[in-house]
Amino acid sequence: MKSLKMAASILTTVLPLAVFSDPVVIVNPKNPLSALAPEQIEWLFLSKRSDFPGGGIAKPVNLPEGNRLRDEFYEKTSRKDAAQLKSYWARLIFTGKALPPKELASEAEIKKYVSSTLEGIGYISKESIDNTVKAVGAIQ
Repeated sequence: MKSLKMAASILTTVLPLAVFSDPVVIVNPKNPLSALAPEQIEWLFLSKRSDFPGGGIAKPVNLPEGNRLRDEFYEKTSRKDAAQLKSYWARLIFTGKALPPKELASEAEIKKYVSSTLEGIGYISKESIDNTVKAVGAIQ
């Protein structure tokens, strides 16, 4: 019985991590963009470029620091963990070269921003996508 309780405890701890969804990059449905390559996503979210391929200003938004989806997004797109990302932005801010994307509190806020902002681009979990936004890149 004790081993059964221990197994249940392990499953309830590990299972939520196993079902965690990969981030999906979204834009406004009216944005003519149909897809972004992984390096284009990295460029936009690390302020290496400020425009979409084919033209138009891009206004990326982030989830807050410490958010698991944000950490996964940056680890997969830029191969930077949270500490490396913080250092990256500190250097760019200090030198006046760039500012990080604006932070929004939740996936719902990112979806609302992107759906109402033609230039908006963000990332949310696959389960959060609906017809108010358009997916242009899956991060795996």
